[in-house]
Amino acid sequence: MIKSRALWSYQRAPLLLRHKKESFCTYSSDSPSARVQELAPKDPSLQGPNLWRRLHGLFDHEIPLTDPFPGVPEVEPISTPQKGPHLLTTLSNGIRVISQDLGGQVSSLGLYVDAGSRDESSEVAGATHFLEHMAFKSTTKRSHYMLSRDLEKLGATVGAAASRESLSYTAECLRKVVPGVVEAIAETVLYPRFRFVESEPMRDLIEAEIRDQKKVVEKEIKDLSSDSQTKLMESLHAAAYDYRTLGLPLVAEERKLEAIQSDVLDAFMEMHFTPDRMIFSATNVDHQEIVQLVDKFFSSMQPSPRQYIRPKAIYTGGEARLAGDGPVQVAIAFHGVAWKDKDLIPACILHTLLGGGGSFSAGGPGKGMYSRLYTSLLVGYPWIISATAFNHCYTDSGLFGIHCCADPERTEELLEILMKETKSMKQALNERAVKRAKKMTKSSLLMNLESRAVVCEDLGRQILTSGQYLEPEKLAAMVDKVKTEDLERVVDRILSSKPTLAIYGDHHGLPSYTEVTAGFKQGAVAA
Repeated sequence: MIKSRALWSYQRAPLLLRHKKESFCTYSSDSPSARVQELAPKDPSLQGPNLWRRLHGLFDHEIPLTDPFPGVPEVEPISTPQKGPHLLTTLSNGIRVISQDLGGQVSSLGLYVDAGSRDESSEVAGATHFLEHMAFKSTTKRSHYMLSRDLEKLGATVGAAASRESLSYTAECLRKVVPGVVEAIAETVLYPRFRFVESEPMRDLIEAEIRDQKKVVEKEIKDLSSDSQTKLMESLHAAAYDYRTLGLPLVAEERKLEAIQSDVLDAFMEMHFTPDRMIFSATNVDHQEIVQLVDKFFSSMQPSPRQYIRPKAIYTGGEARLAGDGPVQVAIAFHGVAWKDKDLIPACILHTLLGGGGSFSAGGPGKGMYSRLYTSLLVGYPWIISATAFNHCYTDSGLFGIHCCADPERTEELLEILMKETKSMKQALNERAVKRAKKMTKSSLLMNLESRAVVCEDLGRQILTSGQYLEPEKLAAMVDKVKTEDLERVVDRILSSKPTLAIYGDHHGLPSYTEVTAGFKQGAVAA
């Protein structure tokens, strides 16, 4: 009885499998698997009673991966996308549009406004930082929810960033949806809801949105307060420019947040958001198309009858000492170079040559290990945690210096070593080191410009800061022309200015600023 039942089950198996296979195919007729089944050739051997062939054939038609799949067209290779030239057009109202087609299907867009924290007055302090957070919120045409939903439908990513000299509104999207994204950027810049208060209920909605963003900014301020390096560099700028222009805080101060209302933001935008101070840059777009789109959505902007004259940044030098726990941080800076300065390229090469890094780097072997600061400080003094050079360039000024972090018990020794290293920069300018630094500068430049987003930003910022665009090849040629004598001249120029000193940590018992200044002139540091 048992044997006959087993035999009956074995004989019924093909029928059951055929029934299950038909049910499966019928139920899943719209699935990718069912479509593949239809495309696959029918194998006569699968119609036999062999159980294994039935089970195996249900999931796999045994087509070798080396053979073309039936019904699927062959892939035709395409040529490498051709990189087009950069094109620049100035619209009738003054907005400049620059673009470059790199041949890709994903576009990068950016609107750059020539206004930053250095342009704030006491009445509008913190406005640029707050405008960054109000970007792509409610407009007069769409609510924040509707604008976000529409951008999601387009598959676009958007963002905004505030700096000392500019505000940027950026986006990335597929090439075919560029018109909708340009419209969204225009809306958030030209028609933010807080600039058009039509009724009391509307005012309540606007103030509620501003209150929500104040909470975000307050949290950001609190997070930054625990970032000792950011605090140090902010204090360094403040001391270097006597708390004016480039020395104004980049991040809104908590005590001034209460004063930021819709009228403050409106006043700042009214003064600085003029078409002659705007650059629209784009990559992977047709230039004529992007010009027409910008003209269409920004045509309502008219040239301002008042021309804003930016106060000149005056470098004064100075010091800032901040109390804090943990490792001590020291930064020494000097008057650097501006974007249009003839010594910009040599200063960039000097910055690369000094380099630096941390005592531990996850970047792999050789990352920064041949730079001057790495070999002279990190290798020579194991208690130094990090040592890096910095080169901050602006339209009319700049800061060049060295930042170090070390054990708090060695603050005085760190200051002396840092001063000694700064004064001996010329000793690092041997032919081999300069040649390596020039190659590294070109390599960094060209590798960064492989990204479409970086190219888009480079297009916009070069036009914004200098009014012209230099191709990477031209910049590389300028790097090649730099000689050791040029770097020596830049070192002499930098060290001839007054130093700016910033210290975070236990700074009791350290030399005064007057003693530090005298030490640079006399070659000694008073203890």
